[in-house]
Amino acid sequence: MKANVRTYAVPLPGFALAGRALMTLLLVGAYWLDISRYLGASPTELIIAVTALLVPVSAYFFALVRRFFRAALSRRSEKAQEAAALAVSTAVLVPSMHIFGTPVLLVLHVVVLGLLMELIYAVTVRFCRVRAAWWRRLYLSSAVPLLGVVLLGGYGAANIRHPVHTSFIVETEKALPPGGYTIALVTDLHYGNALDGEDLRRDAAAIAEARPDVVLLGGDIVDERTTREGMGEAFDILSSIPARDGTYYVYGNHDKALYTADPAFTSEALAETIEAAGITILEDRSVTLPSGLTLTGRQDRSDPMRTGVPRASAASLMEGLDPAAYHILLDHQPREFAENAAAGYDLMLSGHTHDGQIWPLGLIVEALDKGTMLYGRAAEGAMDIIVSSGLVGWGYPLRTEGHSEYVTIHLVPKEV
Repeated sequence: MKANVRTYAVPLPGFALAGRALMTLLLVGAYWLDISRYLGASPTELIIAVTALLVPVSAYFFALVRRFFRAALSRRSEKAQEAAALAVSTAVLVPSMHIFGTPVLLVLHVVVLGLLMELIYAVTVRFCRVRAAWWRRLYLSSAVPLLGVVLLGGYGAANIRHPVHTSFIVETEKALPPGGYTIALVTDLHYGNALDGEDLRRDAAAIAEARPDVVLLGGDIVDERTTREGMGEAFDILSSIPARDGTYYVYGNHDKALYTADPAFTSEALAETIEAAGITILEDRSVTLPSGLTLTGRQDRSDPMRTGVPRASAASLMEGLDPAAYHILLDHQPREFAENAAAGYDLMLSGHTHDGQIWPLGLIVEALDKGTMLYGRAAEGAMDIIVSSGLVGWGYPLRTEGHSEYVTIHLVPKEV
């Protein structure tokens, strides 16, 4: 006689609902723990925008993973497929609730590649009449976005860690020291992201081989995630690069660690550390270098929005300088070219943009912000402009757009 065994299996809809509810609670909790650190230090509009973006991104990522396991586990039960999708999605999405962490960047790439695949599939099926079974299976498997992000992430991790030496030759009719003049430009180090002390010492040694006459630090050398010890280490290493005319520094929008409610160091401690390393801070200030050239450093253009202190005009910072001298302007953000050229500067040096760093941000900046130069060399009237992509990059240890670099500029007499 058979035993009457009663089973209490949870039906799939209930199982799925409970699992997705639990995943949602975990995501909300992880996101709140992360975002609470930035409340009060970041614009409310930015926080709202990030929150609104994460909801559809997380939902679509789960849909892609669910679709993948429906294909990969097609011979298993729907409950097994759902469980696998929930486990993997939770394991990936919970870390991605740290908005300045690498997981969120990878999730965004999966979503962008997934949407691109949706568009390609829709066009090929609707307009090109592609009905091949393999094409439909490939689309339903979500293999393209998932594999694509693995390849893209691997490339980005390697690319950001291998800076190149970019050199420019700039001609001028103005007087230069015999043999010309060499400038080393280092920007956007964001110390602690994808680079440690050993890496920076190696880069500093490579810069020293160019025998620069002056070293210019163009801002964002440290940021809100740099430790107090790391901040000191970064400037100590950079100050070791030999330069006849010394090392000069302008603040970027991140250096003072104003984008977090819990900074590892104060603005005062930062300034003391920089000056103790023998580096001269130029914040709306001009100096005449020992070689006779002049150097002007600007206050970062984002500071007045936080401090209420307007920055000096480009023209006012030229007052008292020899008009016959060669005038170099160091400004973290590459903007206001016409104003700077009209003021009489001969060379403007900037960073800030990272040449996009994460594709397609560079394309978006170029399309939406016509006042910013993304990267490279240009001219505004008689003023040359050079914008560096930076030695590393901000936030994420990945670079899928542009390359990391240190820059040397060789000023030479213009041939008649």
